[in-house]
Amino acid sequence: MRPARLRRPFTPILAAIGCAILTATLVACGGDGGGGNGGSGGGDGPAASGGGDNLQIRSPFDDYGNAVTVDASGNVYIAGHIAEALPGQTYAGGTDAFVQKLDGSFAAVWTSQFGTENNDSVDAVAVDGSGNVYLAGRTIGEFPGYTTEYFGSDAFVRAYDASGTERWTTQFGTEFATAAQSIAVDGSGNVYVGGHTEGSLPGFENAGGAPLGPVSEWNDAFVRKYASDGTELWTQQFGHERHDEILGVAVDGSGSVYVSGYTDASFEGYSNPGGRDAFIRKYDPDGNVVWTRQFGSGSAAGGQPNDKGLDIALDSSGNIYVAGSTTGVFEGENSGGGNDGFVRKMAPNGEHVWTRQFGGEDSDTADAISVDGGGTVFVAGNTESSIPGADGAGVEDGFAKSFDANGGDRWTKTVGTRRIDGARDIAQGSGGVYVIGGTEGEIGPGGAGKGDAIDSDVFVVRLSR
Repeated sequence: MRPARLRRPFTPILAAIGCAILTATLVACGGDGGGGNGGSGGGDGPAASGGGDNLQIRSPFDDYGNAVTVDASGNVYIAGHIAEALPGQTYAGGTDAFVQKLDGSFAAVWTSQFGTENNDSVDAVAVDGSGNVYLAGRTIGEFPGYTTEYFGSDAFVRAYDASGTERWTTQFGTEFATAAQSIAVDGSGNVYVGGHTEGSLPGFENAGGAPLGPVSEWNDAFVRKYASDGTELWTQQFGHERHDEILGVAVDGSGSVYVSGYTDASFEGYSNPGGRDAFIRKYDPDGNVVWTRQFGSGSAAGGQPNDKGLDIALDSSGNIYVAGSTTGVFEGENSGGGNDGFVRKMAPNGEHVWTRQFGGEDSDTADAISVDGGGTVFVAGNTESSIPGADGAGVEDGFAKSFDANGGDRWTKTVGTRRIDGARDIAQGSGGVYVIGGTEGEIGPGGAGKGDAIDSDVFVVRLSR
């Protein structure tokens, strides 16, 4: 069901606080002004540069920014879902998927909004050295030329050239819900997608067995490789009789693939105490398993902790970094209470180097990670308390946090308002650190709150490194 519209009198209020009016129901808010396409004080662009440190796309409906990446020239690519037509685009129905390329001043270069009559969303974005853009996401509808097997979500992958022209799209799924939640691209343009399915992809059988009803009982994880033209090269589906899910994927210069996620069971050679463990798995370029590392925390209360590897990144030396969440306590670390975020560094062979756990007294998660060539770590996440080193702004906030290559704490910054805010992804480049998510307020320069909205809006904030 389409969300209800806000009353029209909300529009002049947005204009007064520095937002460019894009359509009758859609505005874009910049840091210090409301200019469109790089202007300052008006205009009809799909993005307002304002002070150049933040961008907000506002509509009367629930919109969210789920993914961000940066190319070598400093262009920024944002993606997510929106429930209104962006300027020059067509609204298909439900929530539409979108991707937008921005220059270094947050002015829009090109925009693509697409979808079915049902809900569609982009969950991950990647860009190659030639500026080609790749998306992974989910749809409850049918893209042209595809038919769903089940009225649940299918996964999709879409590629664009550097000018924003669609190159190819593929949709796939099973008899039950399937989602592509992570994506990476190598130097040859091969594309790697990770996610989960409640069913059985061709050539595989869900480890949870045959479903007992219209909804499958367990998730299996999957990773799939495509050639640069969209041809499927290989797929691996794996799991146990319980939940397994891939939430992050990365690829090194040799084409080896690394995935992170969680399992409710035990991989060979490991013993799960009964809760949920994080894992990392490495594949060679042909899709063969090289090694698997399963790990978890101990519980301060003596119960069964839940640990998830929510995202993964590599540095130029092949070291592996995982961001995630835990309800327990990792060895040598302390729990802030409730759910904590963590970052773990592992050597190229998968051996543990260091772990850092952090959080306040309530729920905290480290949802996304980006690492530069020298091993400086940047993490984005969410908190219902105050992360040590940064005061909370409201009920729920996003945050960004940085560590040096040895795990030393560099800085922590809150990204939020007095309303509900969430950070979904993080990217870094020479121009700064970029955090994307959703907010029910108005995000100002540096991630500070400036005002209130009603439903969630897309935001992007640039922070100094």
